[in-house]
Amino acid sequence: MCSWTAAPPPATSTARSSPPRDSPYNRRYQTNDWKRRSEWLVRASGNEYTIVRPGWFGYGSPDERRLVFLQGDGRRTSTPEDGAVSRDQIARTLVDALGCDAATGKTFELIAERNEEQADLTPLFAALEPDASSRLDGVRDEDNFPLSDQPQRVPADLRHI
Repeated sequence: MCSWTAAPPPATSTARSSPPRDSPYNRRYQTNDWKRRSEWLVRASGNEYTIVRPGWFGYGSPDERRLVFLQGDGRRTSTPEDGAVSRDQIARTLVDALGCDAATGKTFELIAERNEEQADLTPLFAALEPDASSRLDGVRDEDNFPLSDQPQRVPADLRHI
């Protein structure tokens, strides 16, 4: 199990659908684009972090307690079929990431499947690939969001950090 002796690095939650840009909802409101930009700022800050992208909040069944960490997940029905997770599981994952060296510098999607919940999440964190320090995006994110296509304030904010 992970623990900390000093102030833990931040663990933040965005959304499971942060990388895809092709949904009608994102084309209209750009919510996924702004979530992705917020992740860029966290990564560019130079601080330690963990970014959790939870699946559909509260759409799972009570027997879906086994946590699954994914990277580069390509399921895109934009429905709970893509994966669901309960709010308490999201909270538990974020709290467990605090002070866990195995979780630092990683971005992943979080869903739950049928089975019992794991007692220790450290092996799940350890199995993840770290984000590349040379990239703004998370590991295995689609390369479909060029910095040159962003509003002027985005590169300015990144330079300011």
